[in-house]
Amino acid sequence: MASPGSGFWSFGSEDGSGDPENPGTARAWCQVAQKFTGGIGNKLCALLYGDSEKPAENGGSVAPRAATRKVACTCDQKPCSCPKADVNYAFLHATDLLPACDGERPTLAFLQDVMNILLQYVVKSFDRSTKVIDFHYPNELLQEYNWELADQPQNLEEILTHCQTTLKYAIKTGHPRYFNQLSTGLDMVGLAADWLTSTANTNMFTYEIAPVFVLLEYVTLKKMREIIGWPGGSGDGIFSP
Repeated sequence: MASPGSGFWSFGSEDGSGDPENPGTARAWCQVAQKFTGGIGNKLCALLYGDSEKPAENGGSVAPRAATRKVACTCDQKPCSCPKADVNYAFLHATDLLPACDGERPTLAFLQDVMNILLQYVVKSFDRSTKVIDFHYPNELLQEYNWELADQPQNLEEILTHCQTTLKYAIKTGHPRYFNQLSTGLDMVGLAADWLTSTANTNMFTYEIAPVFVLLEYVTLKKMREIIGWPGGSGDGIFSP
């Protein structure tokens, strides 16, 4: 994993910029992000300014964050914007998340932490000063981490650690120096669409079960038929994954 000082600029720098001759770069980017991206802009600003937690340097032995985290309050407002209570991931498991009773608060906190890990990885993926991959031979990874499937369920703290470990040794396919004959690059809108479809978790059997996605498939196929020359997009087609 890249060192804490890598990225667009050094983490923890006074104004978010590692260039003393251009101190306003970070602030300018953050203002643009807040204007056009809303809530996600604040998260990116935290990353750009260096407010997010520095990644662990010794692999899976250090948890991605402290055991105590902030989650939503008990008010009825959706989404919650009140002062937040404490939760200890070390004592929570997947069965404590939705649809479990009283699972909304830990679920929102857990998914927010996962999102923070993913956003930090996205930002680092486009940093030329980082490695395309932190390569280790298979036997080295097997010795450094315990990859065996446990008989007992792991707590949410351990799951977050595994998320960081996975991305630490993953190839940064969005890296400017990553080239591959099958795939390269990381499109932000495509990534957002992937998150959306995974969250919807929809099977496109019929219009009744997937109305929006079926219509999107219809208009996309119609446009493709127009491109290849069918008058008015008439005809038929199918997507084969």
